[in-house]
Amino acid sequence: MYKQLTREQRYVIYLGLQEKKTYSTIARQISVSISTVSREVKRNSNRHGRYLYKEAHEDAMWRRERTAANRKIKTHVMKEAIKMLVKDQWSPEQIVANLKERNVMISHESIYRYIREHQDLWKYYFNFKYKCNKKD
Repeated sequence: MYKQLTREQRYVIYLGLQEKKTYSTIARQISVSISTVSREVKRNSNRHGRYLYKEAHEDAMWRRERTAANRKIKTHVMKEAIKMLVKDQWSPEQIVANLKERNVMISHESIYRYIREHQDLWKYYFNFKYKCNKKD
């Protein structure tokens, strides 16, 4: 299972780099793979090539917050999308295009996911140009 590095692990990486240790030595110390250390250093080194653990951790937390999975869809937006789905029998792609014209952002995949999670809406997906694949 994938786990993100902790602040303490980033500090050990920082100290290891200061002591000129190899990536494999650092990886063994913090019980991760060598590629994890390599990617961490590459991703979070500044433009001068220095790895600073505090900045690295702040950047990682910022990236974590920005992930699509962490974005919540506002209830009123989903209600409007479902209304278009049920009443107007629009496909998720059509709903997204309509809402985008009104500067409301939602992805068609979010609508498909909502449909998959609510079996009472499955009957509407047969009207779509692109059918919703049931994913588990």
